[in-house]
Amino acid sequence: MKFKIGETVYDGATLDDLTLKMVLQLEKETREMGRSVTLGDVQVMAEQLDALKTDRERSMHEATPWVLAVTIWASRRLAGEVLTFEQAIDFPMGDLTFLKEPQDHRPPVNPTKARTRKGSGPAANQGRDLSNPKTSRPVSIAG
Repeated sequence: MKFKIGETVYDGATLDDLTLKMVLQLEKETREMGRSVTLGDVQVMAEQLDALKTDRERSMHEATPWVLAVTIWASRRLAGEVLTFEQAIDFPMGDLTFLKEPQDHRPPVNPTKARTRKGSGPAANQGRDLSNPKTSRPVSIAG
């Protein structure tokens, strides 16, 4: 996942990207904002959101702002910005844009679909005597 705040593009951080220091800072800095959020809390909230079926359900869930805030904070920190949790999430929501993933990085729709054979087209058969199946291997004209 990639997102943009203003003109700056960020790679979306995952929980595995966090350092131990960041995990401890997260709890301390969220406590200062009125709700102490631990790494375990974020994991549970993310699982709750993943279990929902629609984007509408996910956008209205009480965990969404916290999961989004932690993702933004971690992504900005991992991008090299030195800021607190509160500073990282203090921007107008209109400045936040989620970017679509490039189509070439998505898994194939039907990975088991039969593929065409390579080397069986007209160019692959150039220089072969195709009139006799027993000798339909390449014919050398170099002598």
